[in-house]
Amino acid sequence: MFRQLIEQLSGLENVVSVSHAEWTLRHAWPGFVLFLLVVAAIAFSVWSYRAFRNRTLGWLMTTLRALALVLVVTIFFEPVLSVDITRRVGTRVLVLLDSSESMGIRDTREHDHDITEAALALGLITIPDQQLAPAQQVEARKASRFELARGVLTNANGVIGQLADDYELSFFRFGEGVSALDRDGEASELQTLEPEDEATALGTAMRKAASSFSGESIVGMVILSDFAWNRGEDPLDVADHLRDRGIPAFPIGVGLVEPPDVAVERIFTKALLFAGDSYSVKVQIRSTPSF
Repeated sequence: MFRQLIEQLSGLENVVSVSHAEWTLRHAWPGFVLFLLVVAAIAFSVWSYRAFRNRTLGWLMTTLRALALVLVVTIFFEPVLSVDITRRVGTRVLVLLDSSESMGIRDTREHDHDITEAALALGLITIPDQQLAPAQQVEARKASRFELARGVLTNANGVIGQLADDYELSFFRFGEGVSALDRDGEASELQTLEPEDEATALGTAMRKAASSFSGESIVGMVILSDFAWNRGEDPLDVADHLRDRGIPAFPIGVGLVEPPDVAVERIFTKALLFAGDSYSVKVQIRSTPSF
C-alpha cells in the first residue's frame, strides 16, 4: 500500500520496494519549537470556541481550526519525506515473430527429443518427462514452425509467459517488413495471423523494432524464427549494433536441429535454348537424411 502511494506521489513506475522512510524538517529551527507552536495552535482553537453554545458544532469547528493551524505551522517548517526505494529501470522486452512463408513448413519429426520440444512449445506438456497421448503425439509431429512459435507466445507456462511476470513485453511480426502486434489484442491477432510474407528481412526488422523504442531502456530482444533470412541487413551485424547499445538478442529457433538435407549437385542441359523449345533437363541430387 505504501509502495503504491509512493508511486502515485512521485510519478515513478516499477517501484519494487521501499526500504526506509523518514520525516525531516528543512527549516533550521529546533524541533521543539514546532511542538510548542502546534500546542499553541490547538490551545488557541479551543479558546476560540470555548463559549460556543452548540457543543457538538463547537468541537467540530475547534477540530477543523486546529487541523488548519497545525497544517500551516508544519508547512512553514518545510517537512521533507526521505524515502529509499528500489526501482526496476528498463523493463521492456521486444518479442519478434517471423511470419514469412518458410514458417509455414511442417517438419516431419521422428526423433523423440524433437517431438518433446514441439509438445513443450505447444503447451501440450509442462515438463519433458511427461507422457503424451497418441493424439498429442500426432499434433506435435505435424505442427508447423509458425504454430510452434505461436504456442511459445501464448503458452502461459513458457518462456514468454514467465517474462510477462517481470517485464513489459512489446510484440512485433516481421517478414518483408515489420509491424507491431497490438498488446491488448495479442491472442486474437496471433490466432488469425498466417505466415504469408515472401521474404524475411530479419536484420532490418530487428533494427526497426529497437528504434521504435529509442527513448526507452530496452532489456533485451527475443526472436522466434527459423532464421532463413534472405533480404535486408545482416542480422549478425544488427545484433552487434544492438549489443553495443546494451540490448542483447535472444534467438529461439523453430524447426529441426538436423533436418534432412537435399542438395542439387549438377544440372545437365544444353548451353543454348530458344523460347518455346521443349527439352528434358537432367538433375543430380544428393540427400542426407537425419535418420
